[in-house]
Amino acid sequence: MSSPTLEQARQEIKSLASLEVQLALVPDATKQTTVYDPENRELFVRTPLGTTAHGYLDTLSQLDRLGSLLRVVVGQSWDASSVLTRIAKAGYSLGPAGPRFICYRYPRLAVQVRLSGGTLVLLDIEALVPVAPADVVAGGGVRAAHPPGQAVAGKAVVAIGRLQTCAVSPHGPGCFSPTPQDLTPWCVAACVQMLLDYQSIERSQADVALAIGLGTPTTATYLISGHEGQIVAAVNSLSNGRAVASLEQSPQAYSSVLLTELDANRPVLLLAGGHARMVIGYTYQSRPGVGDDLKLKIYDPEPVAIGTLVPWERFLPAAYSGLVTCQGIEAAGEGLKM
Repeated sequence: MSSPTLEQARQEIKSLASLEVQLALVPDATKQTTVYDPENRELFVRTPLGTTAHGYLDTLSQLDRLGSLLRVVVGQSWDASSVLTRIAKAGYSLGPAGPRFICYRYPRLAVQVRLSGGTLVLLDIEALVPVAPADVVAGGGVRAAHPPGQAVAGKAVVAIGRLQTCAVSPHGPGCFSPTPQDLTPWCVAACVQMLLDYQSIERSQADVALAIGLGTPTTATYLISGHEGQIVAAVNSLSNGRAVASLEQSPQAYSSVLLTELDANRPVLLLAGGHARMVIGYTYQSRPGVGDDLKLKIYDPEPVAIGTLVPWERFLPAAYSGLVTCQGIEAAGEGLKM
C-alpha cells in the first residue's frame, strides 16, 4: 500500500505542466529506502520507478507546506543493496550506524564508514570519497527551506522556463547540449564545458579541468570548497573575451538569479557542496496563503559518461553553495547599461 506522501507526490507530478516522464512514473513502493538528515532524523523516502522507466522519486517523510515531492529522476536507477555492495567492493566497512543513508547536502547522500585507522567518516555514495565537514549542512539543506505544516492544494502554474536541448555539440545560444563528465571528480569541468558550449565556445573537458585546477586525466582532483572563484576565472580565460562569468553565493539571491537567467534562455551552473549540475528550466507556482513554489529542471553530468536528467527538483537554497552564470559579451554589456 502506498504511503500518504507518495500519493501526494503522484498528485503533484500530475499537476506539473509538460513533465516528460508523466506516463512512465510507476513507483515501486516495495523497494523504498528511508534517508536521514545529518542529525539522524528521518528526512525523505527514495522510491524506485517500476519497469516502465529507470529512475526514482524522493518524497518527504512528512508533508510540509509545499506537499511531499522533492525530486523526480529519470535515466538513473536506485538500488540500495547495489550501492552498499559497491562501497564494500571499494574496501570500506560500515560504521556503527550500519546501512543508513544520510543526506548531508541535498541531493548528495552518504553512509558512515570506518577508515583503516579506525576513524569514522561520511562517505559520498557516488564519488566514494569522505565528505568534507564544511559540506555537511543542517537538515541536509531540506528542512531549512520549508518547515513542516499543512500542505495546501490548488496551486497554479504561473510560469515555465525551459531551454531547448540538442544532441550534438556545440550549438550556441538557444540550444543546450547535455554533456556527461569524463571522470568521477570532473562534474565541475563538465558543467563549465556546457556553459562555454552554450556560447559557441568549444573546449575539451580536459582543457577546462586544467584551467580550473582539477588536474589532468591521470591526476584528476575535485574542486576544493572555497575555491569556487576558480570557475569564474577559468570561464573568462577560456572564452578569450567572448563571454563573462559571475559567481553568486548569497542564498537570498539564488531564486532571482535563476529566474533571470532562465527567462533569458541561459543555463546556470548549480553548486551543492562538492558537486556541480546544470539548471536548464523551472516551474514557478503560487499557493495562496503559503508562498511560492519553485521547482528546477536539472541536468546532472553524473554518472561518468552517462549523465542524468532530473525533470523536476524542489528549489532548496540552503543546500546550495553557489551559482555560476555565463553571458556572451553582448548580453553582458546590455546588462551593464541598464
